[in-house]
Amino acid sequence: MTRTTTAKQQKKNKRPQLRRMNFRFLGIAIGLSLVVMVGVALLHRYQLQRFSGQWRQQVQTALQRGEIDKAIQACTRYLTLYPNDTETLEQLGILLDKKAASGRMLLQAYMTFETVLRQDPGRDNVRRRLVDVAIKLGRYNDALAHLEILRRASATDPDLMYQAGVCHEENGKFAEAARLYRESTMSAEAKINYFTQLAGLVLRRPAELDLKEIDPLSRDGVDASQVAAQIMDDAVEKCRPQYQAYLARADFRQSHADLDGAEKDIQTALELAEDDTDVLLAAAQLALERASAAATSGQTADAAKYRETASNYARRGFERDLRLYFILARVLVDTGKRSEAIALLREAIDKIPIFREQAVGDKLVLMLVTERQLLFLLADELISQADADSSDIVEDSLKEPQSLVVSLKNLSLTEPLVTFLEGRMSAATGKWQDAARKFEQARQGPHQLFALTRQIDLQLSACYRALETPNLRVKAMRRAVTTDPLWLVGRLEFASALTDAGALQEAIDEYRSLIRVTGVPLTLARLLTLAQIALPADVRDWTEVNTLLELARQATPDAPDIP
Repeated sequence: MTRTTTAKQQKKNKRPQLRRMNFRFLGIAIGLSLVVMVGVALLHRYQLQRFSGQWRQQVQTALQRGEIDKAIQACTRYLTLYPNDTETLEQLGILLDKKAASGRMLLQAYMTFETVLRQDPGRDNVRRRLVDVAIKLGRYNDALAHLEILRRASATDPDLMYQAGVCHEENGKFAEAARLYRESTMSAEAKINYFTQLAGLVLRRPAELDLKEIDPLSRDGVDASQVAAQIMDDAVEKCRPQYQAYLARADFRQSHADLDGAEKDIQTALELAEDDTDVLLAAAQLALERASAAATSGQTADAAKYRETASNYARRGFERDLRLYFILARVLVDTGKRSEAIALLREAIDKIPIFREQAVGDKLVLMLVTERQLLFLLADELISQADADSSDIVEDSLKEPQSLVVSLKNLSLTEPLVTFLEGRMSAATGKWQDAARKFEQARQGPHQLFALTRQIDLQLSACYRALETPNLRVKAMRRAVTTDPLWLVGRLEFASALTDAGALQEAIDEYRSLIRVTGVPLTLARLLTLAQIALPADVRDWTEVNTLLELARQATPDAPDIP
């Protein structure tokens, strides 16, 4: 027994001894770890607060300098750290809305405002901004949902009524839209766009509206044009600043061919705000329209006078507004001063970054439209210059227009412009088939935005003439004058195309309808002479030919080619 016990004891003694836990050391280690962790957390918090403060300061500094892009960047960086900061989110949405130059940025503003409202549904000022952005994006049902919430507290707010009217009009509910527009115009705080929108709806959808109910004078038996005119008269009486109301009515009258009435309104606006660039632009544009009409009718002296008037108005404010640069360039182009126009356009384009930085909201939209116009006109004139300088165009002369086309591609709504310019460059290098294809493609786009259709049709006519395909030329110009029957230049080109295609009788009929245009009597006399020569001698009648020759002599008595 003793021997067995001794063996067990020896075996037990051979087992490894467990070390005792050093609780003091463990406590110190844990304490140090906690201190380090807390220190790191505090340091991180300090750094976050420091950086967030810096970014907030960057936002304010950028806003004070008018550098909205930098303010947007600073807000975005700050919100990566504090995504629930409602105030900064609202500020970011406002900045995105102000600077929005594309649908993508508008959508960012929309989503930002929605986030703000999810965090704080009571921010009515944000909801109003959200409605504005939703309408710009074409999200009319979303806008109406938010308008319903806003109108619960402000049922008579004219802005809300007007915006609801816009949404209903876009959704095809014209009677409801007209009712809301009409109510908004009756407010003491009525704005000009309430009246212009209502007048436009009356003219666009008269059959679907109760005109007597809409008419400010509630007259029986009036037509849509009378009601629309009275609505615009009311705008002049009610809206302030009054010069803007006169400009709105002038634009309305000008769009309905009442140039004399438009001129009276613009002159009144000039008396009220002689240095305002919007007023100067309207006066210059009207003068250019009158110049174009006079030139088409052969009244060269009147055309020159109107162009000079347009130039004078533009020079009074072109350094403050790029749109007036464009007017000046147009005048130079129309008077054959292409080199001066190109130099002026280059100067204007160099200033685009400065003007763009200063533009926000609606001004930015106008700025982008003007930028497109300037780039397009410069590229078009450079191609024309290259075409005129040499019959054998080299690629070097088209490098600048090509770079301008690249700039246009980076802007929105420029596809028809780009395609047209590509067609022009193809035509300049003698690639007529490719040019015709591009012009036809450009004609399918939303060219109404740029008044491009007439230029496209004339270029197509030139292509088909170069390709010796007279029937296609006639087809192109017949389409042109069918959609734009008052376009005299187009009708003259159509008559010329008919002549080249051998359709003499139709060409004669077309020229007869243009008899008052300078040069037409002599051209028509020549065609009638060919027609008479084709008849037997005993039935020929030279009476009309002689009359036409006399008209030609009276119009241009020194012309050597009149027999």
